Amino acid sequence: MEAINAKLSALQARLLKGENYRSLCNSSSHGHFMSQVRERMSMDEEIMRLRKFSCGKHVGVLPKDQLKAWMTIKAMPNSRNRHALSYIKGTEIDLENIGRIYRLKEYFPTSAVYPHIIPISYRINQDQLRQLAESPGVPEFIVALRHTSYGDISIKEPEKLLFQAINRAAKRWPGSAANIQAYFFAREIEIRNLICISEGLRFGLSSEEIYGQMILL
Repeated sequence: MEAINAKLSALQARLLKGENYRSLCNSSSHGHFMSQVRERMSMDEEIMRLRKFSCGKHVGVLPKDQLKAWMTIKAMPNSRNRHALSYIKGTEIDLENIGRIYRLKEYFPTSAVYPHIIPISYRINQDQLRQLAESPGVPEFIVALRHTSYGDISIKEPEKLLFQAINRAAKRWPGSAANIQAYFFAREIEIRNLICISEGLRFGLSSEEIYGQMILL
């Protein structure tokens, strides 16, 4: 475990921060941007080695399908990993359901809601989920959300909320795979931000417009 923590610390130190993103957004051209980030592409092989070494078949790459991922976690023999990853995945599913219902209320008010909901809830009970799904509009949805464990969240920042949940799991279950999941998640967000900068530069957006789209954890 000490070897894993040392590797994680080294990799985490290389993650981009807000000032790094702002500098990249100010790249003089797309070519200039690519020359600055090319070195980071060599990290992928290192990250894959970390996945295999630290997580193995039980944690390394969970299925993309949320139901299958949930069942995979529940079948884990390691109780510490099972509890930590249940907390992380359960929170992720709750947030995804909240986001799906909100977007349907905001943009497709006549659409059926239930076919779009993942049939799993973690810290939202079934009655609360029903109230969210059957709320007639966004104002009523917000009121119903306030009566759940997620009453004080910002719906427009799901990535930051999930990252906070992962870090809470790491503190609650030290020595679990939560620390590793925190790094993997932060790395995925970093890749999304780099793609956003690349596309913004390609289409001639201003540095402030591009930076405004960054997800800063």
